[in-house]
Amino acid sequence: MLWFTSEPVDYELVISGWPRLELFASSDYDDTDWHIKVTDVDPDGRSLRLTQSCLRAACRNSLEDLQPLKPGETDQFSIELWPSHHVMKPGHAIRVTVTVTSSDFPWIVRSLNQFGPVHLQSEPKVAINTVRFGGQFPSRLILPTEG
Repeated sequence: MLWFTSEPVDYELVISGWPRLELFASSDYDDTDWHIKVTDVDPDGRSLRLTQSCLRAACRNSLEDLQPLKPGETDQFSIELWPSHHVMKPGHAIRVTVTVTSSDFPWIVRSLNQFGPVHLQSEPKVAINTVRFGGQFPSRLILPTEG
């Protein structure tokens, strides 16, 4: 897992709507899953989940026209998270967790890291997934805020 934690906010921040993660990443296989969680981290370090989502990489452009990944090639994934309405209190921080293991089992069915119908696959592949950020790869969390 990778996680990124912001500096604590110094004002009341209202998050309301559909957050989105713009993720630049690659895999050494032709399909994988990205699992994302956004949490509110209180001053004591306790992290409470605000929203989450997952995206099968082959569905990155369409749910009807699946496209395999080109192994090793960086793609951009726009991952819409579940809607949330939450008030961040001063002193709290925002944390984004990206699961690079292709799995959040048993919550969501596991990925076998292979393009094609899951019911025809039997042997899982262990993928090496890479998340890129900074410079030409501006991975970022977009939060819908009020006020």
